[in-house]
Amino acid sequence: MPGASYNIGLALALALATPADAAIRTLFVGINDYATPDPAVKDLQGAVNDVMMIRKILGERWQIAMPPLDPKNACEARSADGVSVTLINACATRAQLLQALTEQIATAADGDTLLFYYAGHGAEVEDTSGTQRNRLSSTIVPSDARNGAVFDIVDIDLGRLIDAGVARGVNIVTIFDSCNSGTGTRDLNDLRAGQTRSVPAAAPAPAGTNSDIQPPAPRAHTTNAYRVHFAAAADGEVARELAVDGVQHGVFSLALQEALAGLDRPAYADILARIRSTLVTRRAGQSPDTRLAEQTVSGEGALQAPFLGLRPQQQRIVAARPGASPTKLALAAGTLSGVTIGSSYRLFGSTGAALRNSDMGLGNGIVTAASFDRAELTLASALEASASGSHGDTLQALEISHVANGAPVRLRIDGGNARDRAVISQSLGTAPSIAMVSDAPDYVLASEAGGWQLRGAFDSTAIGSPVDSAALATSLPETWRKLVQYFTLASLPGGSGSDGLAFSYDCIDQSYNPRLPLAAGEPQIRSGDMMSVKITNVADTPRYASLIILSPNLGIAPLGLENASDLVPPGETIRKRTLRATAVNRNQFLLLLTDQPIDTSVLRQDGARDFSGSTNSLQRLLAAARNGNGTRDIATVNSFVAQMTTVKVVPANAKIALPAGCQIKSP
Repeated sequence: MPGASYNIGLALALALATPADAAIRTLFVGINDYATPDPAVKDLQGAVNDVMMIRKILGERWQIAMPPLDPKNACEARSADGVSVTLINACATRAQLLQALTEQIATAADGDTLLFYYAGHGAEVEDTSGTQRNRLSSTIVPSDARNGAVFDIVDIDLGRLIDAGVARGVNIVTIFDSCNSGTGTRDLNDLRAGQTRSVPAAAPAPAGTNSDIQPPAPRAHTTNAYRVHFAAAADGEVARELAVDGVQHGVFSLALQEALAGLDRPAYADILARIRSTLVTRRAGQSPDTRLAEQTVSGEGALQAPFLGLRPQQQRIVAARPGASPTKLALAAGTLSGVTIGSSYRLFGSTGAALRNSDMGLGNGIVTAASFDRAELTLASALEASASGSHGDTLQALEISHVANGAPVRLRIDGGNARDRAVISQSLGTAPSIAMVSDAPDYVLASEAGGWQLRGAFDSTAIGSPVDSAALATSLPETWRKLVQYFTLASLPGGSGSDGLAFSYDCIDQSYNPRLPLAAGEPQIRSGDMMSVKITNVADTPRYASLIILSPNLGIAPLGLENASDLVPPGETIRKRTLRATAVNRNQFLLLLTDQPIDTSVLRQDGARDFSGSTNSLQRLLAAARNGNGTRDIATVNSFVAQMTTVKVVPANAKIALPAGCQIKSP
């Protein structure tokens, strides 16, 4: 900080925001020397260097205590309290690695954070569990693997340990500088030499080989624990090495070290963005080495949490990019994520800065247009050139004031003959919550070859089927009604909190409910798989729970819950099982926690009862929305909590490993 003394200890304490007794635990594994008779498994040069480098930056910059280790004379280091463990080369056997990881998880307290860093070979193995539809699993390769009796550690089995930690209230961060491909691991030479070293695919381990993995049992905990994973390269890609001043390092780990050294109290998203930027722009000599950009760094999980800190209170933070003018920014989220017209946002240069919200930021703006997955932010004044230039790729907008979308839905009519346009204008007269505009629309109704098509204004995504001119007068009123009804519901959440909703696989063994994996912070599931939803009353008083699913085609479906007619005490949960993922899209789940029971049948597309005389103003609001007359001004409705979470349904052949031990129910 210019002109100020920077107290890294104080800054770290503020950034992590952990309880006084919470610990940051570490497990480092680095393997150069492989004790295997397989001549195809070559020794590495930079993995141990990577471990020592990341240990050093965490100790110096982040003040995380590390036990001393001389790699030339020892292969193991443990702190006296067991909080930090390092295993390299001969000490990084399968047995020692699994024992260290299991002990770290078992001894970690509620609220602790465990960082597991691995540098070494990675590969793929034929999936024998039947849980992966592409029949391949990723592995990491211990130093004694592939000797006929010891095998790689498969991702599915490693995931059982990770899931167990999260189920005990432990935040778990895994960072792997290895390749998950069966074709290669790390390039041991200067990149300009263009050489790589490869590890062949592993042989499947015999049945029962993973019996040495014994996850600790779940326990009651108060921490909203999270999972974050960084990977140096995607499947099928090489994780490269680079010589710097004669010392070999993984390219990914070098970029990680630079991010940890240079970022001020970052979120995981900031670190990931800096690593990717570094890999793309790093130069070999005077010219960019394009092969660096071929190494696709991935990150998933709670990326908006502070690095090695607790998951923050839910806030709506959206990436922002330059827009059509100096006072316009494009937000990378829209109504499906709860972004509403009229809401105010404050700009920051990083996700970490937005999480802290400790100053006035770079500027403020108001959302002036929104579609399903995009929005436009109009600034009070253009950003200074220095701010927009230095933060152009990392700008983050934090919602500071939420408006329940009281403004009408903005619709533009494109093309068509005078007769059709007159019919459309006349039908809009029955929809006072929709305004016809010439610019900055939310939606566009366009005359196309197949008929009149409703589309999102930002991405032109088609909504529903085209309507023939002859059917305009009869079909459009229903379209307007659905549009208003959808926007009313999407406007209810006052924040992006997902604490009240947890999505799991629906296993035949109902005592085992592994969470759905996250992609960019969103739960995802393959089409055809079954899931369940756990609903928690996050209010401080008893509430009635209602769950509603919103689909991108304006579909709305209330979902019945177990004992939903009873009040749910604060902090207690109920569950909705046997939900089957179907069409590939992004579905929005809306949780309503109300102080009075409401009848969500009013939301169905078929006939509904008349609620005009109801004493429950939220019920009246929903009924008005059902009829296309919703004001969406919810300032006067009864007390309620509304939270919304997106679940992404991906194709059935997507590479998502089902958790070991979970046999999915049949529909």
